[in-house]
Formats: sequence, C-alpha cells, structure tokens
Amino acid sequence: LNKLVHFLSRSQEDEPHERRRLLSSSSHDAGQAVYGSCTPPITTVTEQPCDRDAMVRDIIKIVENRVVDAGASEVNLVDNQQYTERSRYYADTVARRPMGPPVLPIILPRTCANPATVIDAPTASQHELHSARRIARTHRNLLQAMGTQEPDDLTVPFVQT
Repeated sequence: LNKLVHFLSRSQEDEPHERRRLLSSSSHDAGQAVYGSCTPPITTVTEQPCDRDAMVRDIIKIVENRVVDAGASEVNLVDNQQYTERSRYYADTVARRPMGPPVLPIILPRTCANPATVIDAPTASQHELHSARRIARTHRNLLQAMGTQEPDDLTVPFVQT
C-alpha cells in the first residue's frame, strides 16, 4: 500500500517523457471528479425494429387467422329437458353394467362423483366381505414374505481367463 501511495504521489517530472500522464496534475489529484462532470447525451437512441421482429409478428398474425374455433363452428345447444333425459339414460346405462371381479375400479369413480350412490348402494354381502378379507390376508402374507427375503449379493467375482 505504501508503494502505491508513493507511486501516485510522484510528480510528472519524475517520470520519463514517454510515460508522462495525459491528464493535468489538478485533474489527476481530483481522482474521479473528472468523470463526474460528464453529462449524458440529450437524445436517446432507439433501436430500429429488425427484420426478425417483423417476421415473427407476421407469423403470429398468420397463425391467428388460421386457428379454427371448434366451438364457433358447431353449436349444439341442449335444453334442460333433453339434458335431464340424457343424464337419466347415461345413469341407467352405467347402473346396468355387470359388476364383475374388479368391483373397486367401478365403484370408486361413481362414489367420487356422486356421494348419493354410496348412501343408496346396497350393503355388501357376507360372501363379498369374506372374499375381501381373504384377499387382504393373502396380500399381507406376500408382503411379509417379501420383507424377510435375504438380499442378493450383486458382487460378481472377476475371473481372469
């Protein structure tokens, strides 16, 4: 730090002619004050729009004009009576579906959409409850058997040939 202070405090006469500073000593001593007196330019330069921006705008306009609104081309209004009749028809169709072995995948979507079906649905029979308990017991035994397995040793001995 002392060397830096000594270097900056030397006068211009101590330096060789080819290394003389271009700033006067008063401005040199003032430091950054010389740069603080600069005023910004009065007019700001605005960037002219380039061809790329114009091309992008043209592409967007073309795409906007070619987009087809499906709702505007097909209007199919249904009054309340038709809506009620269709709802009943679809509900009857879904209710008449056979309830095969995968009971939960069919019942769960109905109950999520309409809680009244849970209240109105018939209770499970003893046979269905027994089957559910048997399946749960089988899964429990399988999970316990999987948990007690010994981990496989993945280390393979390297044999040179």
